[in-house]
Amino acid sequence: MKKLIAILCLALSINASAFTDGTSGQRVSTPTTSKPQSNSGNAEYDRIASSLDSLRQVGSVSCNTSYRSSAHALVCNCANEAGNQSLDGMTAVSRVVFSRAKSPDYPGSVRGVVCQRHQFSWTIGGWDSNCSRTGGNPTYFNSPTVSGAMLANCTTSAKLAAKAELVDSPTQLYALNYCSTNRGAYRNAIPSWCRTLINTQANRVGDHVFGFANSGQRRTVPQRDSTSSAISFYNYFKTLSFFVSNAHAAIDDDLKITNTRTSKKTYLNDKIKKILKKKYRNFSPYSFNDYNKSVKNLMGETRDNLPASIIGDYNGDGVKDLILMGSNKNKHVIIAFVSNGKNYKDYVVSSERAFKKPLDIYLVNIQDSKIKFDDKKSRDAFQVESFGGAAVAKFFDGKKFADNTKKSGFTFK
Repeated sequence: MKKLIAILCLALSINASAFTDGTSGQRVSTPTTSKPQSNSGNAEYDRIASSLDSLRQVGSVSCNTSYRSSAHALVCNCANEAGNQSLDGMTAVSRVVFSRAKSPDYPGSVRGVVCQRHQFSWTIGGWDSNCSRTGGNPTYFNSPTVSGAMLANCTTSAKLAAKAELVDSPTQLYALNYCSTNRGAYRNAIPSWCRTLINTQANRVGDHVFGFANSGQRRTVPQRDSTSSAISFYNYFKTLSFFVSNAHAAIDDDLKITNTRTSKKTYLNDKIKKILKKKYRNFSPYSFNDYNKSVKNLMGETRDNLPASIIGDYNGDGVKDLILMGSNKNKHVIIAFVSNGKNYKDYVVSSERAFKKPLDIYLVNIQDSKIKFDDKKSRDAFQVESFGGAAVAKFFDGKKFADNTKKSGFTFK
C-alpha cells in the first residue's frame, strides 16, 4: 500500500510541473528547488523544439485550420503578429505568449493564449478558446499560409523564446503586453492600455514596445492553486440607478455616468428603463467590481465612462446616447440606445457566449474630434477593447452599429 501511495504521489508531482500543450488545461507550477524546475523546463523545451523542427521540415503550414499543437499555434501567431519584424522582434512576440501561459491571469497553455478571445486581432471570429476552427471569418490574415523564409524565421524565433522562458527564466515573466508604435498600423484607434505602454515602457524591439501595461501585473510566476472555477453571472441590474425624467424635459435628462472614488454608477432615464424592462428583462449590466485589477486601474476614475457603460452622441443629433455591456440569458451582449426624435431606439451591437469573471473587455468612447466620416456628418464612435489585446471600433451608420473597416468611410484624424 505504501509503495502504491508513493507511486501516485510521484505521478501527481510530475503531472503538475508539466507545461502542457493545452489539451488538459494544466499550468506551470513554481518548483521549490532549482533542479526539478530545470529538468522540467528542459524537457518541455525539447518537446516544443522537436515539434517546431517537424513543422519546418514539412515546408508549409496552414493557419486557416484548427491548431492541435503549441508549435502550430506559435508559428501562425508569429507570422500574423510579427511577420514584418526582425528575428529579435519575432522572438519577443513569442516570449509574450510563453509569459502569458505562465501567468495566472491568462490561459495556462500556449494554444490557449494564442486563441484567447479578443487578445490577438487575427484570431477574432475564426477560432474558439481551444484553437478549434469555428468556420467564421477571421478579422484579418497577414499570413494564411507560412512557408519558406517566414517558416524558418518563425520556428527559429519560437525555439529561442521557448528556451528563454522555459529554461533560462522559468519563474520570470518577460512581458505580458506589447503593441505597435507605428500609428499607421492600427485599423482602429490605439487601445488605452497601449498608450500607457508606449508612455511608460522602454523595452522597444522593432516596431513593438513590450512590457506590462499595468503596474499591478505580476512580473514573476506565483505558486498556483490546482483548482479553479468559473465565476457565475449575478444579477447586477440593481446597481443601475433610475431617475424619471420630467415629461417636458429633454429626453436625455438624467442620463449620466459617475465614475469617481465614491460613486461608480450609471443613471438611466425612464425611456431607456422602459426599453430594458420590455425587451431585456434578463439583462444584467456588468459592475465595476466584475473587472480585473488591470482594467480597474486603467479606468479608475473617468468623468463619463465606466468599463461597461459609455455616453456619446452616436448619430450626431446633439442628444446623448448610451452604450451598455452585460449579460443577457447567458450571453455577453452590447446594447446601444440611440436617440430617435422623442424616444430611443435600441440596437444589439454584439452578442456572443458569456465571459468568465473577472472581466478584461471594456468600452471606450471615441469623440467626434478624433474621427471623420466620408459623409462629413459629425458624430461620436466607440471602441470595444480587451486589456492587453485587440480593439474594435464601432460606429452608427444610420441603420446599425458597424465595424470600422477600410471601406466604412470612417477614418481617424
